[in-house]
Amino acid sequence: MPDLAPTEIARALEMRRNGQTYISRDLRRPVSTIHRSIQRFSSGRPELMQRIYRRKGERHIQTNFETPVAYGGGSIMVLAGICLGARTDLVVIDRGSLTADRYIREVLEENFVPFAPYIGDDLVFMQDNARPHTTRVTQAYLNDMNITVMEWPARLPDINPIKHAWDLLKRKVKSRIPAPASVGELQIAVVEEWRRLSQETIDNIILNRLNIENGLNMYVKVPDVNHCCFCLPLRPGIILFAYINILFSILAVTCLIITTELQRATITRDASSVEAITSTILFSILGMGIILNILLLVAGYQKDISMLRLYNYYAVATALAALIPSAFLLSREMFIEVTIALAAIAMQCYVIVLVRSEVVKLEEKQLVTLEEIQANLLEQVDVSDRVTLVSEI
Repeated sequence: MPDLAPTEIARALEMRRNGQTYISRDLRRPVSTIHRSIQRFSSGRPELMQRIYRRKGERHIQTNFETPVAYGGGSIMVLAGICLGARTDLVVIDRGSLTADRYIREVLEENFVPFAPYIGDDLVFMQDNARPHTTRVTQAYLNDMNITVMEWPARLPDINPIKHAWDLLKRKVKSRIPAPASVGELQIAVVEEWRRLSQETIDNIILNRLNIENGLNMYVKVPDVNHCCFCLPLRPGIILFAYINILFSILAVTCLIITTELQRATITRDASSVEAITSTILFSILGMGIILNILLLVAGYQKDISMLRLYNYYAVATALAALIPSAFLLSREMFIEVTIALAAIAMQCYVIVLVRSEVVKLEEKQLVTLEEIQANLLEQVDVSDRVTLVSEI
């Protein structure tokens, strides 16, 4: 797969920056979203060797084998649309490739446009970025029909629910006995299995996709800030806090040594050993902040987004790990150690917020740069080519 063009990256980042994920844009009202894509079924080309799960005694049953057909068999191209509560008929593309003219005439005019009024005025049409879907002729036809098309950047991770429907349909066709041995038999099998596929199954596919996306988007919103508490810009403030945290970590290690020696001198041996070990674990975790903040210094000076994110991951992990020994020491009324630990954790959490805001800021700067590249690219093409360029993104 070729690398993404700057224009494609810009569109994907723009969608993400605006929070326009698949779910937040249209699947919150999934009844009105039509999902459509092209799928190819093969009758005689076996896939690479795959492992299968089978019961004892089922080694030689037919469904566990793919029988090759002479000269590779053949394949057919099919299209369909699904939504909650309804679906279109399966359209088989006979002979030849699918052009924009055939897509409009055989698919949209005959199958989709008559189906659209049953969905309602808030219909949203989702299709993949196949060339017949993105031509100017196709887009003009959809505009004339007042069909709202969901914008989808090229090669964005595809979460179209119909992909799961195609996978299920392929498995059902593959499990038929006897298996299709010609293109004609394959076409009959695909159409029959599509009709047998219950609407309840299709609805579950769409709803499961919705639940997965909702789960991925359930996160705690971290506030964005523009300055640190010292009224410094984000990057200088992060660098300043990195130096402060290094000094604080050194102080914490020093307190560890002092408190451990005091415990051994003033408390019984059994109690002292447990509390000393817990204190050692706690301040060892906090002492790792020295390494983390050195990483933060390097990332801050270099404006490295990856290193800033890496710091946040480790900082969150160490902060959570420090809470366990802190709770134990609090139960033993060791307030000095707990106070130092909680202060370090609080400072670390604040730096996490600063770093997260700096990452967002740097990503926005990259997006602006990509938009400038996109504008320069558009200036280098003719006016007649601009529509084509945009439609290919």
